[in-house]
Amino acid sequence: MIFIDPVEITPGSAGAWIDIDVSSYVPAGATGVVLHFVNTHASNYYYIGQRKNGSTDNRYGQLFSDCHTWSAIGIDANRVLEAYVGNTTSIDIYIVGYYTSDAVFNTNAVDKSLSNTGAWYDIDISGDTGADTATGAILEIKGSTSNRAL
Repeated sequence: MIFIDPVEITPGSAGAWIDIDVSSYVPAGATGVVLHFVNTHASNYYYIGQRKNGSTDNRYGQLFSDCHTWSAIGIDANRVLEAYVGNTTSIDIYIVGYYTSDAVFNTNAVDKSLSNTGAWYDIDISGDTGADTATGAILEIKGSTSNRAL
């Protein structure tokens, strides 16, 4: 991963998935970006989400008031990602870094749900990486409720 000076890329409208072109901030060949989400509101939670351009994943969560979180997400060959914000005034999204050929991102998430809870389980991802032998994996943990806070 390569860090860059933070650049705000918050979409101009809320309540929908919006394409964000990051080609001005990352070089050709970049495969993903690191995002920093900030909720500056003192008391309101707002929805945020990110996905690789072209994804049909439709998951987002609420970011607590006066809070922030980080995310790594894939970009397409044109260096575009999609973001979802519930508010454009109190939510800020910054691009703070990018990945090159050292990382490969799926367009849609691969479901690795567990059949039971309360124990440790091995999860095999080898069938999901193809020829790209993984030395690490970024996982999205999603609970069973659609109203979760980040």
